[in-house]
Amino acid sequence: MGIYYSAVEGDPLDSGGNSRVIEGASNFTIEGEDGRSRGQAYIGHKAYCDACKSVGPIVAARVRRTRCACMIWNVGRSKR
Repeated sequence: MGIYYSAVEGDPLDSGGNSRVIEGASNFTIEGEDGRSRGQAYIGHKAYCDACKSVGPIVAARVRRTRCACMIWNVGRSKR
């Protein structure tokens, strides 16, 4: 059994820079260490990619990095 973390609004993306999750579910929130409630992000929510300066939906997929795949997020990442 592993520990699983939820992605929430404001979390950074792997593409670096100012890339981040910009949308989350308003009815499912997690309180951060700063006391701010953030919506959990799910597939289909919006994220901003600083590498290609665009906004797009979060998708779950395994792809080769032959094109900008910045909105791809590994769902259910676990920490071992």
